[in-house]
Amino acid sequence: MPDTQAPPQKAALNLTPLLIAAAACTMAMMAFVALVGPIARVLGMAPWQAGASVTAAGVLWMALAPVWGRLSDRTGRRKVLLIGVGGFAAAYAGLCLFVEIALILLPGALIAFIGMLIGRAVIGAFYAAVPPASFALIADHAPQDKRAAMMARLGAAQASGMVIGPAAAGLLAQWSLSLPLFATALFACGRAGAALVCAAARNAAPRRARRPQTRPFGSPPAAPDGDGVLRDVRCLLRASGGGLFRAGSAWA
Repeated sequence: MPDTQAPPQKAALNLTPLLIAAAACTMAMMAFVALVGPIARVLGMAPWQAGASVTAAGVLWMALAPVWGRLSDRTGRRKVLLIGVGGFAAAYAGLCLFVEIALILLPGALIAFIGMLIGRAVIGAFYAAVPPASFALIADHAPQDKRAAMMARLGAAQASGMVIGPAAAGLLAQWSLSLPLFATALFACGRAGAALVCAAARNAAPRRARRPQTRPFGSPPAAPDGDGVLRDVRCLLRASGGGLFRAGSAWA
């Protein structure tokens, strides 16, 4: 009797962490848009300077999204997702700190403009990695009959961040212009967000191509990859402790 083998099953994809990451990052992006006008007035910036600082993120996002997409094809979705979220976290925290210092010291319109322009550009550069890798992860591992629905949920999560971000910024701005930025940075870019993305992509991230393995009919399945589980645990612990990039450098 010829040996038979069940067709390979796709790894289950937990969509919730991706939805949280998408909503949180978009919320942080849009909170700044709601605050840039008042901040620019306090710092003496011209309207075109405020607009340019907002536009910088979109330009880098548009330019680098294809680059991140190709990189995720070569190195895996998880690695690109974590680098994108981690870089976004660091850049957004740096921008918040710069705005806080600028509001205190009032360094001048030109210095404020340069700092905000650079900060927003770096934020856009790293955020560009999140949408393509997230959608590619769904395309790789979602069942065909659920793929469109899962992509729609991801898009809705991003849209919810566009709604919540400006609303939350407006509510918190009555106490301080920098408070909404730090609040959204804490929510969007905290240690839990990095750990959630890592956990979501643990079993679904594409890895280097492997030769198909066969086993005799009726033999027990192979044991789980212990090294992979331990590597993912280390990823979560390091992400929670701030060592996001150190963890990312070791992934296939």
